[in-house]
Amino acid sequence: MRRRRSLWLGLSAAALVLSLIVGCSAPTAQAPASPTKPSQAAASQPAATTAPTAAAPTSAPAAAQSKPFPTKGITIVVTSGPGSGQDLTARQLAEPLSKIAGQPITVVNKAGGAAAVGYGYALEQPHDGHTLLITCLTHTLYPYTSGSDYDYRKFRGLAKIAADWEYLVVSASSPWKTLEDFLAAAKKGSPTMKFSGPSVGSVAHVTAHRFAKEASFEYGWVPSATGGEALVGVLGNQIPAIFAEPVESWGHYESNKIRYLAVAAAAREKALPEIPTFKEKGYNLVSDNWRGIVVAADTPPDIVKKLEEMVKKAIEDPSFVAQVEKSRSSITYMNGEEFTKETERLNEQAKQIAADLGLQKTK
Repeated sequence: MRRRRSLWLGLSAAALVLSLIVGCSAPTAQAPASPTKPSQAAASQPAATTAPTAAAPTSAPAAAQSKPFPTKGITIVVTSGPGSGQDLTARQLAEPLSKIAGQPITVVNKAGGAAAVGYGYALEQPHDGHTLLITCLTHTLYPYTSGSDYDYRKFRGLAKIAADWEYLVVSASSPWKTLEDFLAAAKKGSPTMKFSGPSVGSVAHVTAHRFAKEASFEYGWVPSATGGEALVGVLGNQIPAIFAEPVESWGHYESNKIRYLAVAAAAREKALPEIPTFKEKGYNLVSDNWRGIVVAADTPPDIVKKLEEMVKKAIEDPSFVAQVEKSRSSITYMNGEEFTKETERLNEQAKQIAADLGLQKTK
């Protein structure tokens, strides 16, 4: 009995030892673990510690920025009054541009201060592409002929739109039916022949100054707030003559309220072949005025690109082309880059023009 009990105890002890041996050696029987890569370690982390939660605050602004431009109505600022060349060009462009933009286009007249009023107003608005400015050749002259604060470098071109030659305009009720009649009266010198036009140092003023010098007569300058106001002066026989473009005067010519005595073009215009040039009359006078459209220089590049595309389509729109042709203007399209370079060149030229004509002023 004792032998059996001893044998049982021995076998139990042996079994216990064997189980301990097997239990301790089990891990070494498993396959070796694969090394963990950094990406796998990160992926194994709980979701609450990952970046997606940090990205959430930026998602709303990103969505807002992705909203197609324009996001609201666009304003076109005009630095002259209703009826001027700039004003008519802006209004002609507004309708096709509105269709392309899918937003309303508002034309705002901010005349005065040799373009400084409209210029300042445009720069005061957010530089987000929703405020544009109509510019013209006169704007390159104003800083040097009237001391204006206008600085073309604060804007960048979107497109040059159209141009017109300058015409010598008198009332249809005046005694002057030809350029010779007008010059005979001007050279009498009593009273001094008076001209009017926008401000001091505008294209109209510079053209009148050059004409008087070329034809050797004294003249007086009566500055007006706008070209339209100067035209009203002629219609009412308060001002003897002005230099103006057909875009702002054509309707009065068609209704026989004014006369065009000569055009400051290199050759006779196809639209008005009956009007002689100053050159063929012996006077070296060639002068035109163009109109373009610009936006604040620091407007985001992607918005500038979109605006350039929209403006180009509007200029090519048949309805716009028809209106320009009807007003006897000529489309002279340049893209934004070309127009900006052209403005830089003309700005340098304006300094010399002001100095040559004795009109140079400083701020």
